[in-house]
Amino acid sequence: MRFFPPDSVLEQRFVRAIEHSFPSIARRSWEDRGSRIVEREDRAGYWYCYHQLDVERDHEAVWAFNRDGIIQFTCECAGRIGNGPADRWSMVDFFINLAGSVRLAHEMWRMLGHFGGGQFLVELSVPKLVPHTAPAHYRALLYGVNFGLSLDVARKLGGDYEIASGRGEAALGYDARSSQRTRSLANLGNEVLRDLRLGADVMGREMCSSTCRSPEQSTLYWLATARLGLEDGANWLIP
Repeated sequence: MRFFPPDSVLEQRFVRAIEHSFPSIARRSWEDRGSRIVEREDRAGYWYCYHQLDVERDHEAVWAFNRDGIIQFTCECAGRIGNGPADRWSMVDFFINLAGSVRLAHEMWRMLGHFGGGQFLVELSVPKLVPHTAPAHYRALLYGVNFGLSLDVARKLGGDYEIASGRGEAALGYDARSSQRTRSLANLGNEVLRDLRLGADVMGREMCSSTCRSPEQSTLYWLATARLGLEDGANWLIP
């Protein structure tokens, strides 16, 4: 693919697409922009980059695109609880970020008139980090969602040494990025987690729950092998 070089109009559309694809980050930006949220832009003749630093949470995220239609997203994985060390990572956050990235690429490609397939490459690096969990489920760190993924979704397999990073790759057509997005997320996420030597078996469901209030909650509601549970409760949402 070869599109027009980024200009001010495309840059503004890209930032709006980020806000639509990552609504929790966007909401926090609107509330705290200029105080606890620091934004920066970088650009050259053929690419544009939007950078965001959440000072309070010590979390950085970067989105970029170029004239070839390549969309990139990277962010920190390490998180902390209270004033403790940044020694945790969240499987819930991982799937939310994965969903947002696929949604962002799909929206930008559609905006630019590309309705064909695209290649997705995902890497998760969690050296010396432990998954953030409650007694029965994985919990979110950055995102304020009241959903958790059941521990049955992924369990650590035995091995002689730690695997610090996992990769996944998939070619996703138009439907795989839209109506079948959750199935695509499950398959791609499983590949990454299994590369981390986790016994991952996330099942994607193609339907979207109308009771979910945000894309993040919708994604988590339908990404489950067994059940998704309320973050602090014992009642399960999917029997």
